Amino acid sequence: MSMSCHYSCLLGGQHEAPKSKGLQHRRVEQARMTLPRSRRNVHTCAMTHLEQDHRHAITRRRRVLALSSATLAILLPPDVAGWRRVAYAAQETMQARVGDLVLAHFVAYVDDGRTEFFDGTRGGATYLDGGSGVFRPAVLVAGGAVKPGQPKGLLDRLVGLKAGESATFTLEPEEAFGSATAQGPYGVVPGGSRVRYEVEVLRVSRDGPDKLFEGISKCGAGGAFEQDEGCKDI
Repeated sequence: MSMSCHYSCLLGGQHEAPKSKGLQHRRVEQARMTLPRSRRNVHTCAMTHLEQDHRHAITRRRRVLALSSATLAILLPPDVAGWRRVAYAAQETMQARVGDLVLAHFVAYVDDGRTEFFDGTRGGATYLDGGSGVFRPAVLVAGGAVKPGQPKGLLDRLVGLKAGESATFTLEPEEAFGSATAQGPYGVVPGGSRVRYEVEVLRVSRDGPDKLFEGISKCGAGGAFEQDEGCKDI
């Protein structure tokens, strides 16, 4: 019991009633009014002290529960502690597997100390034939067969990447264009050169090109369907 309550009871003074008007307070007040007048103040002080102890106990329990929850989140592995976030991310992103279609931007350089630019999808440069470079992502097959301008090392390193991820890698000649001289749209790759690719994956599809370009208008490559007007909206 606090000193102020103790002195108020001994001197017969009126103890200040709790400000709360909840059910518990009304029950205490009803019980107090059934007592003789001489004992009402003492009873009020005692009950007020019990109410304070009860509130303190609740506060302590809340603090313990909060601390326990925080500790549990720290101790659990990330895939358990943040299960909602991980589950959502798993639905939104998909790692490219062998055979998946990948829509990606890339820039490529001859990595011989001069870093000469020879290929890319972001435009802003002039082709060897004098035309203006086009901003249009490329469709690549992760782990797929070699095609002109798509060396095996580039395609193999797409495996495991997700939409939104970027990667930079250097290819040895045997993974790139070998001992023969190769000509890119923007420059020439001397035989036996290492090359460097900087790749940004935009989309991954296992359901063909229609799924890869779903929701994208006026962006595509290939014959009469070659367009680039909407490519910057991806």
